[in-house]
Amino acid sequence: MEDVHLAQTLNYLGGNSTYETSGYTATISDVRTLSQFNGVGINTPEAIALNSTTTVGTNVSKTVVGTTINMTATTVNTLFGSNTILQATLTVVGRDSGAR
Repeated sequence: MEDVHLAQTLNYLGGNSTYETSGYTATISDVRTLSQFNGVGINTPEAIALNSTTTVGTNVSKTVVGTTINMTATTVNTLFGSNTILQATLTVVGRDSGAR
């Protein structure tokens, strides 16, 4: 199942909630836990380059940029080994406000 996240920043520039025009950076602590992780909506050369990076099954973080962040959990069960759960941290930061 794919999750699409449209982030909003609360209490920024006098508004109750607002979308940041420069978008958001989203960092997942272990990219192996997701089969899809990308940002859309920001089309600067820097954002396009960051969003197109790939990893090859290594336990590394990945950061994407966008106004919308798309992610899908992995279905590769060999990743779990003898564990029944995997944990990862998702950090979202507003590029205009710096809010987390």
